[in-house]
Amino acid sequence: MPDSDTNAVRALTLALVNEQAQKSHEELCAERYGTINAKIDKLETIIKWVGGLIATSLIGVLTWSVNQQIDSAKAQQVAAAAKIELLQKQVSDSNAGRRYNRELLERMQPHNEDAAPPTNAAP
Repeated sequence: MPDSDTNAVRALTLALVNEQAQKSHEELCAERYGTINAKIDKLETIIKWVGGLIATSLIGVLTWSVNQQIDSAKAQQVAAAAKIELLQKQVSDSNAGRRYNRELLERMQPHNEDAAPPTNAAP
């Protein structure tokens, strides 16, 4: 029986060693998983911040683009108003010029009210 006692002691020793090894392994894995989870949490935080930054940047770019479009439209409106004003001035100047020419022609023509209207009859 001494042989079976020795085997039993060996088996018990091996079981205790394996149990200790397993506990050490579990502790090491728990530590590793804790580190991994902390890093994942940190990555999640970074991703949220980056996502917020990207969203904010997109909103900023879109706002800038819309403002550029509005400024461009305002500039076109100002240019169109200036063209309209110039055309109105040209029309006004043209009408004033016509009135001046008409008045000048009227001054140059004699105003003889007693004169008979010209006839088209040949002498």
